[in-house]
Formats: sequence, C-alpha cells, structure tokens
Amino acid sequence: MTLDIPSRRAGPFPARAPNPCYRQAYYRKPSGEITEADYFRAIFKHLVKDGVHHGADWCIQNELEDVDPLGFSLNCWITYEDENKKPEDSKPYEDVFAAYRKGNMNEIQAALGRLSEGHARHMCKSLALLALQERNAEVLGRLLDDGIEIEEPFEDEVRRVQRKLHPQTYGLLVEYAAKELKRPWAATKRPRQEHPLDWGK
Repeated sequence: MTLDIPSRRAGPFPARAPNPCYRQAYYRKPSGEITEADYFRAIFKHLVKDGVHHGADWCIQNELEDVDPLGFSLNCWITYEDENKKPEDSKPYEDVFAAYRKGNMNEIQAALGRLSEGHARHMCKSLALLALQERNAEVLGRLLDDGIEIEEPFEDEVRRVQRKLHPQTYGLLVEYAAKELKRPWAATKRPRQEHPLDWGK
C-alpha cells in the first residue's frame, strides 16, 4: 500500500506576518517591500498597549546593534517601557519621523511636544542618530543644542564621520565635544585619533 504523504514543500508559502518584528521590518525596508513609514509603524506598534509584542523582542538587541542601530536605539527603551506608561496610539511617534523626513524643524519640535517628556527625550536620542547617519547637520545641530544623552550607537556612527567628506557634520561634532557630554558608559574608553568626540581627551 502506498501512503499519500504530502510533500513539505507542496502548496504556497505561508503569508508574511502582517505585524513584523524589529528585524523583519528592517530587512523588508531596503527591498522596497515596505516603506519607511511602514517601518516606523511596525516599530512603534511594539510600544502601544494593544500593539504587537513578540517574546524575543528583548533578546535581539545584539543583532540589531550590528545591522540596524536605529532599530536598536528604539528597541532599547520600547522593550522595557512600563506597561502603565504605554500610549494608546503609535501615530504621534510615527509623526516625529514623518516631520523629520519633511525637513521642517518646527514640525519636528511640534511633534515631539505632543509626547510625554520621557518619551520625547528617548525619541530625540533616536532622531539624532538618524540625523547623524544621514549627515543632516541642521537637524543634528538643533537636537544637540537642546541636549541629548549620547548613546553607544551614536558614538559608533560618529567614527564613520570623515573630516573631508562630511566637513559640516564633523565640525559640528568637534564643537559639541567641547561642551559637557552625557555619556557615562564611555568613561573607561580610550580616546581615538581623529575622533570628533574625543571622549574628554
């Protein structure tokens, strides 16, 4: 007797998850499968009370730090957010990055003003990282002037800023380094030659 056992490869592949995790959202964006707005929507769905919560969201940080520093920056505070402080709607958070993409600093400040003080502070750190990645000196300068806590992903991106290729951003960082920097995690690190933020050398 021959058993009619279906092949594991038979039939259509399973549909993509409608609510991707951080890593899936990152990989789908460069391929054009989702837009940048979709990417941020997927990220901030992890923040809202009735949103998307994957069991492994907290344990992918090491991978995110390497492949998607911006996603890592957002994950670091979203994952550990107090359940009682989670908002009902993700749109105000998405609006911050939508305003950034328009290049209007007044709209960015207005969008940040609609968030709680603590969430606005977290968002400014991530927004500054994006501005640094894109060498957007105008927005980066405003955020630095307003005061942000320097995170390790930001410091890592600073190492890629070159004096000749990115003179405006490099000069901005050198000027900022002369001010008091809030980065206690870097206290034991050695200064790096030609590093715009010289770790207090």
